[in-house]
Amino acid sequence: MELLLTLLTGLLSLPLPAGFIGDTIAGNQIRDRFEKVEKLVVRIDNPPTHQLLRGKVEKIRIAGRGLWLTEDIRVAAAEVETDPLHVNLKQRSEQGLPQIEQPLQAGLRLVLDEADINRALSKLLSSNELKELSTDLLSDEEFAEEVERYEVKQPRVTFLGNNRLRVEASLRELVEGSDTTFQPYELTVIVETGLGILEGCRLDLIAPTIEVRRREADGREIRDAAPEELLDAIATGIEKDYDLRLLQKFGITARLLRLAMQDGELEVAAFVRVEPVIDLSDYQQQQK
Repeated sequence: MELLLTLLTGLLSLPLPAGFIGDTIAGNQIRDRFEKVEKLVVRIDNPPTHQLLRGKVEKIRIAGRGLWLTEDIRVAAAEVETDPLHVNLKQRSEQGLPQIEQPLQAGLRLVLDEADINRALSKLLSSNELKELSTDLLSDEEFAEEVERYEVKQPRVTFLGNNRLRVEASLRELVEGSDTTFQPYELTVIVETGLGILEGCRLDLIAPTIEVRRREADGREIRDAAPEELLDAIATGIEKDYDLRLLQKFGITARLLRLAMQDGELEVAAFVRVEPVIDLSDYQQQQK
């Protein structure tokens, strides 16, 4: 959602009429929305001059590679192509964005790289945000409290092909006090699941499995399947927290059209519609 809103606000902040600023300046305007950009190309298809003076543009196309939302979160590639855009050059929203005269519609394609995801996970781990994310995804309070007893180590995502992925991490029991004779409990948790799309707005976990591995004192490795209740708790948490319908309260409608994993990359295609009046103040406040 963060990337989607970054691109949209970048589009709406362009100092139209675009024909008078050129593709390069428009690209710089969008580039400034990111921490770092490795490559960015913006193409603006202009109508006749008299329509430009009224704030009308036929189409805006954006293609970028290596888009860094923060110093740790990188998007491998992104492409955006809009329908005709009509902006009221004399009015601006409370966020300082030009007022659009009709809904803005655009197609969006994103590519996320496996290595980039794992780097971001490592950074989240060092800041303790990964553990907070893990507990947030669990809709069952009992399971969430159980996770709180452990620290997460060495998280890793692997794309397996056929739209399946594996998430693996080690869990080490947190120990209070200074009893050096006590050996903390350690587990390895391996989650495998397929990913699909539900109603165009939610992720669907397909045939998920969770395996818990632990090593006994005699060196034997024990492997157990996680209970169905834990799978249900995770699925419910993902459906609740990663639902694109949450954007509708900001005046943004987004629908997932395609989701595919291959060759170490996750590709997502989506349709986005932005209403003439949007209010991002609540979202921006949530991110602070």
